Amino acid sequence: MLLNISIDSSRNPFSDKIILSQNVVRKFIDDGVEFTTSRPIFLRLTAFENSKNGPVKLCSISVSVREFALEDSESVVIPWYLAFKMNILDKITHNKIFMDYALDNSIPDGSHISLEPLGWISWNNLQQNSQKYVNNHVVDEPFTEKFIRDDFFLKSFLEARLNNALSSITNGDYILMSTNCNGELSEKLYKFKVEGLSPGSTVSVVNTDLDLEIVRAIKYPPSTTEMNASSSERFINEQIRKNVEISIGDVISVIPAEQNTVFSLVDGSNLELRIVENDIHESGQIFFGSNNSVDFDCYSLSSNSAPSTVLRLQTNIDSRLDLPKGEVSFVVKFDKVSLAQLLKFTVHEKTSKIITNSSDHKLCSNCENWIPNTTYDLHELRCSRNVKTCIECSKKFINVGSVPTEHWHCSRQHSLMFGDTVHSQERHQRFYHEPQDCNLCQSHFQSFELMARHKHNDCPFKEHVCRFCHLSLLREKPTVESRYFGLSGHELACGMKTTECYKCGKIVKRMELDLHLDIHNAEKIDKAQRLQLALCKNINCCRTLGEVWNAQSLCDICYGQFYSTQDDSDGSQFLRKLERKYVIQLSRGCGSTFCKNLNCKSSGLSRLSTMPEIMNHVHKSLMTAPIFQFWICVDEATTKKKLVADMYAELKSGKYEIEWIHYGVNQIPVVTIDALDHWLEENAIATPPK
Repeated sequence: MLLNISIDSSRNPFSDKIILSQNVVRKFIDDGVEFTTSRPIFLRLTAFENSKNGPVKLCSISVSVREFALEDSESVVIPWYLAFKMNILDKITHNKIFMDYALDNSIPDGSHISLEPLGWISWNNLQQNSQKYVNNHVVDEPFTEKFIRDDFFLKSFLEARLNNALSSITNGDYILMSTNCNGELSEKLYKFKVEGLSPGSTVSVVNTDLDLEIVRAIKYPPSTTEMNASSSERFINEQIRKNVEISIGDVISVIPAEQNTVFSLVDGSNLELRIVENDIHESGQIFFGSNNSVDFDCYSLSSNSAPSTVLRLQTNIDSRLDLPKGEVSFVVKFDKVSLAQLLKFTVHEKTSKIITNSSDHKLCSNCENWIPNTTYDLHELRCSRNVKTCIECSKKFINVGSVPTEHWHCSRQHSLMFGDTVHSQERHQRFYHEPQDCNLCQSHFQSFELMARHKHNDCPFKEHVCRFCHLSLLREKPTVESRYFGLSGHELACGMKTTECYKCGKIVKRMELDLHLDIHNAEKIDKAQRLQLALCKNINCCRTLGEVWNAQSLCDICYGQFYSTQDDSDGSQFLRKLERKYVIQLSRGCGSTFCKNLNCKSSGLSRLSTMPEIMNHVHKSLMTAPIFQFWICVDEATTKKKLVADMYAELKSGKYEIEWIHYGVNQIPVVTIDALDHWLEENAIATPPK
């Protein structure tokens, strides 16, 4: 019986391999079960739900064991994917589920499998609304015809990912494949439907020769003019210049007709933009700035400086740029207009690729992936034929006999840049090596790149949004002082004006207001760190302890009814009074209609009716030493404060420690969630992100 169920949603969430206790394998061995090293240990995992009428069977599924590493024999760790397939995610969260298992030796080795590619799903979307994707064809974006027709890529992907993530497959199932090995977490998941299996309805896919068939029975995505703009991958086909705010994880597709769209992010800190698809010329380029005036000739950063590092099937598929801090706006421009052009990009958090030594894996020098030792020789043989790497720039060319002759490099007056066609070389020459004049102030620059940065950052005749008055005005001519503070000429004059601090009423310069508020914040942190907070151990109370604590760690109000002037060093008097209090609460109640105490008759939440039941409950459940919590009734005002504190803790989960929430709810004159949030914002220390 497995009572303690944990979900793996970070390590190997897209696998069917569970983790069990060491005692489980010992029991199997003691029972005479023989295992083979070439075949997984298959179990039949059954989930039950506790109900008033007893356990109710929910579902049963075939799983394998990743490892026997847990200490508790009643514990199990199941991947998120299994809980998703069993449709029990919500029930596990609310501790309504327990499980049982049995050896399953009836699963044969698979010989044939038919898969229908459906599309891909964002991990973020799947977490937020898992029910939307259960047992159906729903995806965030269907696979393109080009993707589905590429047998080599599909079969190579499935060969590399299928049997190290999954051990068995059932006919009619919808499977989610991570783009990473072993079912590890990835931002994008490929969804397939199992259309056929041999020789059974459930087969093993580990250490067996599978005949893989790709079933192409789906409709390919419609044309860009018909695409719904609300989908995860958005198409914007309007001639007017418009603003579109994107979210982390969105995949954005842009065509030449969309060059008047300005995309924006609230904050680019610790974010990376990745171009996932561009043509062989890299005709689509992205230009970044700090406001919506950004354009191909007015920017602070461009994707020209980050050429693609992989070329596959005449398509550049990997180019990465670290985004600047603060608000980011950017546009996509095409310098070789063609109706067939398309640029896809996505924004995600920066990830550091950590390489660790492994005794059972080797690093492939061609594709730079970790490959199991058992398949390394075959992988290297195939990979060395299909992947060619440029010695100078390390760009990889997939499915080509050699590095193309048109491939070029340039490191004159800048870091190494490269491309694959004459057209891309001409664009590079135009941006980096041809002099250019600013069309606003007529200043001369050695390259188009320098001119564009000047126009975006320094040109006195270019409009910008002032950070102090928030109006769109000319920058004006900079001075030595404005350059020192990193301001435009207008911003320096505007920043010298004064304003009133909304916290203390002091008059300060606009440009010094942020520094002044930082002083207030430092004072808040210092005061908060000196405040020692501990919760009252009464479950129904929301107060914190005062400077003088009693032995039971109750607040002054809750402890007051048990106070005695007589010496009570062993706590026996307190326990007698506590026992009397519990018996009165459970037998007669406290008499308050607002009571929410689970151990009080007045609340209607206690089902104890007879005195023997009450006494047995008090002695065995409420007063068993050591006592870590108490169930004492409180007044109406405290009950309301406790409800507001609990609601806030649930709505703002993890933002503040519960001690701060309980302390704050007792400091505000009007107890509301908004008032509590404002008080905590001004006085409490937020929980640091993990």
